[in-house]
Amino acid sequence: MIRSNLMNNKIAAQKLRQLSKDELHDNLIVAVEAIVMLDKTIGSITRTKQAEKYGCFEYIAYNPGEFLLKMRYARQILAALKRNDDIKFLDVGCGVGTKVLLASQLFSQADGLEYDQHYYAAARRTISANKVKNSRIIKGDALVFPAYGEYDIIYLYRPFFDLVKQNELEMKIMSDAKPDTIIVCPSCNFDELPPSHRPVKLFDFLYIKCSPARGKKIREKIKHIRPELLGHDWRSSTKKLRLL
Repeated sequence: MIRSNLMNNKIAAQKLRQLSKDELHDNLIVAVEAIVMLDKTIGSITRTKQAEKYGCFEYIAYNPGEFLLKMRYARQILAALKRNDDIKFLDVGCGVGTKVLLASQLFSQADGLEYDQHYYAAARRTISANKVKNSRIIKGDALVFPAYGEYDIIYLYRPFFDLVKQNELEMKIMSDAKPDTIIVCPSCNFDELPPSHRPVKLFDFLYIKCSPARGKKIREKIKHIRPELLGHDWRSSTKKLRLL
């Protein structure tokens, strides 16, 4: 099974390498289908007993089309703040590395942080198979990770099923992230944080670390650049183009 999965992973990697950055930007369906294949083929890897005891979730695959759209919007927010260059992205609890792979095509640096040894090894294979040069897969504990302040966009889904540790992680990220960091989190409950540590919600699951007053100004500044693409249902177009 593992050998078969790795072979399929290599096929998907070859398909992705044929795409330029512009093609990945403009043809979401191609990228989505490739990443869905990667998730299916290497997503069968199970978490270690150590990670389970520590309170870590099994790898949770997130809709790659939705992920790409949120990343596009995050880029536009940063552009509105005059931060277009050297954008650094971090996926906290990156699992098998598929979102890091996508983010590597969008940002100057795209890193993944993973506690589980099985997922860490799989994510390294994902990045290596695609010959990605601007990504690192970091083995470590998100609760003590020292470098959240180095990133412009921090993404996390739900690394911990242990609610105490999940809340501790959200507090850690909000304490350490630099001002105006974009936080993308589909399952965070930032309302549980002290008011001084709560990010400002900009759109859907996109937040920014700043004061409420600054957040209000930023929302006003970006309201005209909200891309219509965010309302696009990529599933309705999958029959138009088949890559895999």
